[in-house]
Amino acid sequence: MPSKAKGSLGLEQVITGGQLGIRLLVPQLYWLNFEQIARFSGRMFGWTERAWRAGTMSSLFSELRVRDVTLRNRIAVSPMTQFSSPDGLVNDWHLVHLGSKAAGGAALVVVEQAAVSPEGRMSTQCAGIWNDEQGEALARIARFVSTVGAVPGIQLGHTGRRGCVEPPWKGGGHLPEDHPDAWEMIGPSADAFGGVMPRIPRAMTHDDIATVTRQYAEAARRARDAGFQWLEIHCAHGFLLSSFFSPLANRRTDEYGGDFAGRSRLLVEVFEAVRSEWPERLPLSMRFGVTEFAPGGQTIDESVELARLLAPRGLDLVDVSFGGNSGRAQTPWDEEGFMVPAAQRIRKEAGVLTAANWNLADPVFAESIVREGQVDIVMLGRPMLANPHWPVYAAMVLGEARPYDMLPVQFKTWLNKYQRSRVNNGFGHVVADAASKAAE
Repeated sequence: MPSKAKGSLGLEQVITGGQLGIRLLVPQLYWLNFEQIARFSGRMFGWTERAWRAGTMSSLFSELRVRDVTLRNRIAVSPMTQFSSPDGLVNDWHLVHLGSKAAGGAALVVVEQAAVSPEGRMSTQCAGIWNDEQGEALARIARFVSTVGAVPGIQLGHTGRRGCVEPPWKGGGHLPEDHPDAWEMIGPSADAFGGVMPRIPRAMTHDDIATVTRQYAEAARRARDAGFQWLEIHCAHGFLLSSFFSPLANRRTDEYGGDFAGRSRLLVEVFEAVRSEWPERLPLSMRFGVTEFAPGGQTIDESVELARLLAPRGLDLVDVSFGGNSGRAQTPWDEEGFMVPAAQRIRKEAGVLTAANWNLADPVFAESIVREGQVDIVMLGRPMLANPHWPVYAAMVLGEARPYDMLPVQFKTWLNKYQRSRVNNGFGHVVADAASKAAE
């Protein structure tokens, strides 16, 4: 390592993470690497890291093999409920919505939470997988996603006391009990979520618990038969499994409540039931609500312990999100990558792969958290809604030599041939300096 004597000013080449970089030695201050300078100057003057990354492979665009499935990069489309599934049936909307993301270069495309029972939906317009007709409709999406080089995934869930609601554009509150479309909600305890969800769920009996566990297993079988290659169990956002794990929602005094062992019991039983139906060669992940951002909720320590408990049972990846069991949560929505530190802890301390969600739209930031080993997959929701070709945009920002090559042949043939079409890198509507110029 060169000297860091006061008053010196130098330029050196360094090797970091297998890549060539540059450091500047600033007098009497500290070492600044090129990435820090590029991120600062990129926001100030419209620069990117493109120049120094040209011809290199970023970590974000490296492959990842999980069991017998290989992801072409580390970018996944997060499951996003569309409230557009009459009778639980996905349709043309979902084919176009998810197909566009797969054709846009993402490696993993996860269908929104599919309810394992009619009572497990968020609303009357939410996707389901409790019957074979729904499985056949979902198979159409799995087939298309596969044809354009992405891995088709699906998330299974039960909303519990947070179900039976209106779509968010109608307020997102509970349907009244006397509404013709309403149903009885269930949960670990007879406690309402509160706010616009004031209805009190029925505390589940042991028979209810056995039924729900069986429904998850049946849903996993349908997902397998529909051709999905990645399966995720939803245990976050205040839904049923998440509410069992949280002391804020679970006040049971039997073997399914109380301490960590009791509150995690249903999660383990559901996981084992799903794994028994899901092929050994295919990945199985679980979305954890690792913290409530509210006093008295489950802790990240408990999430680490849960990952350790499930890993030998066949858990391949933890998809890290928030608990969502308290209307008093102080969630730092505006903070970039606020779930990343928790994902890093689980990855390091439980020894399982992790994915992170929330505020990861900056390609340089997404690249850094993968390269530094904080997460293995970046899950993107709203950035993909804004730009289904976000992976191509990220590849351009990170200086990948042939960013269009991840696209289907029908796209990349023409984009590679006519490079003059790359006005503002082809993404003027999402590049900050282009927006600034338009405003001048």
